Amino acid sequence: MSNKSEYYEDAVQRFRTICEGRKLIAVIDYKEGPLLHLRLIDPSDPVSSTDPDSSINADLVREGFATVDKKGTPGKYLQSHPSILTRLAENLRLAKRERLGQFELGDVEEDDD
Repeated sequence: MSNKSEYYEDAVQRFRTICEGRKLIAVIDYKEGPLLHLRLIDPSDPVSSTDPDSSINADLVREGFATVDKKGTPGKYLQSHPSILTRLAENLRLAKRERLGQFELGDVEEDDD
């Protein structure tokens, strides 16, 4: 989500609410020079112990506070993590359908996932 979005502050606040004061695990899925593609996992969440695709990233997408940057994500990463991307795409569809977060007024993305 761009910091120019009217939902940016809401997204930052939600991220803080989810993460602040908690011990999280950052899984490095892909490294592109100095850029790290991370998944944040809450080890105290019982779902994360049974579902390898569960993450705070997926939760934020499901709530409409994040999206998937397919254009800026390297193809090698996309190909090596299909189940994670499937989860994110499913969560994105749900957020759009339920008009959550940035989708409260409808689909704001150019391409319809």
